[in-house]
Formats: sequence, C-alpha cells, structure tokens
Amino acid sequence: MNWVTGTAFYFVIWWVVLFIFLPLGNPREAADPADTEPGNERAAPPRPYLFRKAVATTITSFAVLALVFWLIDSPALQDLWL
Repeated sequence: MNWVTGTAFYFVIWWVVLFIFLPLGNPREAADPADTEPGNERAAPPRPYLFRKAVATTITSFAVLALVFWLIDSPALQDLWL
C-alpha cells in the first residue's frame, strides 16, 4: 500500500471515528431551558469538548489504521486473498 492509499484510508477512518465520538460525553439537553439562547437548539450541548474528541479521534484512527495495515500485509490473510 502506498502513501496515497494510506492517506485516503486514514481520512475515511478519521471521519467515521469522529462521528462515533461526537455524541459521547454530551448531556442530552440543557439543564435549564431558560439558559438556552433564542435561536439555539435546546438539545445542542453547551460544551461539546471538540478538541478532546478530535485528539481521541486522531489517536483511535492511528490504531485502526495500524490494524488495517496489519490485516492487509498479513501473510496468512494474503494466502486467503490470492
């Protein structure tokens, strides 16, 4: 697998993992509906912690990509595929 294919795999894996992590750690809705500003959705989290989720997504995506590389380059699986 060349670097272009690896980058494409990482990009797709990163976005899938991000959408897995986005709902984690968020309260269901604002504690007090009066705290919601006009024009904002009440279910929108007041603190989504996006930086933490981006870091967790990046670390998890590297682990998943390493697993994908291992599966693709595994000699036992290559015998099954070829």
